[in-house]
Amino acid sequence: MLLLSLWLAFGGFDIPPVPVSINIAGQPVYVPLSGSVSDSMLLRLRADLSDFQAHITPLLQAELNKSDRCGERISIEEARLARQAPGANLTVRLHFEKWACFKAFGKENAKRLVGGDAVVEMKMTPRTADVGRIEADGSLGELLRSGAIGDALRDKIRESLMKSIHKVSDLDTLVPAQVRPYIEIRSIDFAGETTLELRLAAQLKLPAEQAAGLLEQLRNRK
Repeated sequence: MLLLSLWLAFGGFDIPPVPVSINIAGQPVYVPLSGSVSDSMLLRLRADLSDFQAHITPLLQAELNKSDRCGERISIEEARLARQAPGANLTVRLHFEKWACFKAFGKENAKRLVGGDAVVEMKMTPRTADVGRIEADGSLGELLRSGAIGDALRDKIRESLMKSIHKVSDLDTLVPAQVRPYIEIRSIDFAGETTLELRLAAQLKLPAEQAAGLLEQLRNRK
C-alpha cells in the first residue's frame, strides 16, 4: 500500500545533475551526480568520474611523493585511470630510489643502493585494488616484484587510491543526510566507455510518515 501510494504521488522521478565538489589530497575534484528513483523505491545514482581521472596524477603525487635522504625517494611521474570491464585499470609510472646513510671519518654520507623507473598496474573495482603487471629493469625489477620494499610500495599505491575512491563513493557526499539511514546498497560498480562512471543501486526503505519529504529531498538534491 505504501509503495502504491508513493508511486501515485511521485510516479518515480529523475534526480537532476548536481556538480559535487570533493577535496582529495588538497585537490578539488568535481563529480557531477545524477540518478533516479523508480516506483519500486530503487535508487540509482551515477557519478561522472572524468574530473577524478584528470586529477589522478596530482592526487597520487600528493599522497606518495617523498624524498628521504637516508631512505626511499619516490616520484610519481604519471598515472592513468581508465575503464576496463568489469572494473577499471590504473597505470602508474614512477621513479624509485633506495638510499642508505653511513658514517666515514666523522661525516655522514648517503649512497644510492638501487634506483630506476618502473610501471605498476592495478586492476580495480570501487571496493578492491589488486596489483597486476609490474615493469622495471634489473635489480629494481627484482625488488619490486618480490620483497618487503616492493610490497610496501604497492600497498601505498593501493591504499592511496582506495582512500580517494571511497571519498568519491561515500554516501555522505552523494545523498542528503536525512535519507542515508534508509538506504540498503545493492551494488556499486564502475561503468562508462570513454570516461569512467561510478554507478550505485540501492533500495530505499523509507518510514511512511517521512517518505514524501525524504523523496522530495532526493528529487531536489543540491
